[in-house]
Order: sequence, then structure tokens, then C-alpha cells
Amino acid sequence: MNGREPTRQSAARTLDDVVRDLQQLREDAGPVSYAELVRRIAELRRRRGLSDAAATPARSTVYNAFIAGRRRMDTSLLRDIVLALG
Repeated sequence: MNGREPTRQSAARTLDDVVRDLQQLREDAGPVSYAELVRRIAELRRRRGLSDAAATPARSTVYNAFIAGRRRMDTSLLRDIVLALG
């Protein structure tokens, strides 16, 4: 060993890489529908003190996070999706 930290081979480099990782995480979590994912995200956010309206993302918003070709990504939604999928 050369004394340096090993680099993570699976580190995301582009938003498409992030999307692929999200898709894999969702697949690994089992049969989680987008509606169920929205419910889990809303529960996480309500526990943080957000109101029901503010806590619940649109199902289309969550769905779009899994679509390649994005130019931007809401990092707080991304975090909540990852937490909701375990």
C-alpha cells in the first residue's frame, strides 16, 4: 500500500450516475412504489417538524428524480429519498 486513501470506485461523477445509484437503491429496497416512497418521505419530513403540506412532495417530483438526463437535482429531496429507501 502507498499510504493513500483508496478512491471509491462507485462514487457518482454525474447526475446520471446519481440517478443510476438511486434506481439501484430502489431496486434493492424491494417493491417500493413511488406513492409509497412519497409517503415515507413525508413521514421523515413530518418528524423534522414540517407541516403535512410542506412535507409531502408531488409523486411526479419523486418519479422525476429517477429519470436520467437531469441538469439539476434537489439535494434535500435526494437525501430524503435515500433515507426513505433505507
